[in-house]
Amino acid sequence: MKYAPRYIVYSAVKNYLKTEQVACFNFDLQHTRIHQNHQFLAIVEKYFDVELLRERPYIYQDVGLYYYLKYDAKKDLVKKGDRVAICMNNSWSSVVSIYAVTLAGAVFV
Repeated sequence: MKYAPRYIVYSAVKNYLKTEQVACFNFDLQHTRIHQNHQFLAIVEKYFDVELLRERPYIYQDVGLYYYLKYDAKKDLVKKGDRVAICMNNSWSSVVSIYAVTLAGAVFV
């Protein structure tokens, strides 16, 4: 993976925020010691409604990010190095599923 999941989430969330909100978001990120995902996610949820990623995505990867933030990032159901079986036809949904699995650090088979 080229970028860390936190950077990908930060970049996507930043697209939806206004300039003032981005400044406050950056301030909180810089002045908070973030050791675990739940601390980072708490800051994201403070400034951003995650449902916007699903309802009005800028790019199709935003839908995958929605599912990552909503389910995988909080519960750690899929951990780095896990294998996830995806049994689907070649479609847009399969691309989003594969993207969400790789974003979580797992391997799809």
